[in-house]
Amino acid sequence: MQAVLNLRVISPFLAMRESSLSPAFITIPKGAVVETSNELHQPGLVLIRLADQLLFAFMRDLRESAEPLDGCVSLAAEV
Repeated sequence: MQAVLNLRVISPFLAMRESSLSPAFITIPKGAVVETSNELHQPGLVLIRLADQLLFAFMRDLRESAEPLDGCVSLAAEV
């Protein structure tokens, strides 16, 4: 099991698709809820989930543009 942190976006930021679909960048809008691992201390790109899309975002963008949803840390089964 891996901890999952749910974050609410408070200001838009860019994320990248992990596939070769066009366009490669997508704007994560204000108010969106994204999921990521609970390891917010690691630098660089991290995997996030927006609805059913897996994307990469910079940890700095998550720290500056999103806030944790109260009580929304859950456990997810590793696949």
